[in-house]
Amino acid sequence: MSKAVITETVFGPEVGLTLRDKLGNSIGIFGGEPELVRLRVKGVAARMIGEMQMHPSQQMTPREGSRAEVTMSVAVNAELERWILGWGEQIEVIEPANLRERIGTRLEEAASLYRSPVASLAQSPQRSTLG
Repeated sequence: MSKAVITETVFGPEVGLTLRDKLGNSIGIFGGEPELVRLRVKGVAARMIGEMQMHPSQQMTPREGSRAEVTMSVAVNAELERWILGWGEQIEVIEPANLRERIGTRLEEAASLYRSPVASLAQSPQRSTLG
């Protein structure tokens, strides 16, 4: 934008559209079309997710040990991916397949950061001047 101009045009909210209409399929603030998401959870994740409701469609089925299966019909978006990644090895995506593949790829990329010695980073010529 290079120049702002005052006009007589008045803008208002879309009539008949609610926030629930826009974000009802989401676990947060980013919308999208709902898909069935199935997760296998264990450990602390199983306990914590069992105590919270991420979405009204969420259902949890206890499994043997400290494991459970969680299903919900939600938008598969970056927000959902970040939430899943935040649980690390305690959540496995069962479906949809495209989400399972994306999470697997991101976890592999993250793991690759830890396969190199930290010393290789210290040899970098740029150092932070924060202090």
